[in-house]
Amino acid sequence: VISGVASGVSIRFFPIFFVNELNLSPTFVQLLYLITPLGQASVKCLSKAFAGVLGATCVTNILQLTFVAVLFTMLYCFQHQMSVWLVCALYLGHAFLVNSTTALTQSILLSTKSGNAISLWTATENFQLLVWSLGAASGGYLVGTRGLVACFYTTAALQVVASLPGLLLC
Repeated sequence: VISGVASGVSIRFFPIFFVNELNLSPTFVQLLYLITPLGQASVKCLSKAFAGVLGATCVTNILQLTFVAVLFTMLYCFQHQMSVWLVCALYLGHAFLVNSTTALTQSILLSTKSGNAISLWTATENFQLLVWSLGAASGGYLVGTRGLVACFYTTAALQVVASLPGLLLC
């Protein structure tokens, strides 16, 4: 749930960040969004392979902590006026990783082969959409009152909190 709020808070504001803060053209921003699904598919395949060796729970935790670290690094680089290309590369790394845990999380839950687990997953997916929308509304408020960077830091902090329970299972 916390992860859904975290994603909703910032996901719609990255294009604005790229255009307004990094001065990228709309065409280049769309190129980033064209590349993203290719990277996500690759990371999902790799995560499945690593899950076979390390276990799905550990790989999920590693990926979650990595995408949070990459987002913090991206923000640090932006605030210290490092290369726009570096900031974009870090964004792509974050975008590739951020949704890579969904299939692993689902497999962990469904591995119990319990009808209750399947029902719980379905209910959770539906609830997650509502939570994501609430996060998006909160993100709009944050951007309006504190700015884009504060919104992204809030996302990163919420993602850290969302990953803490999983660390106990690894």
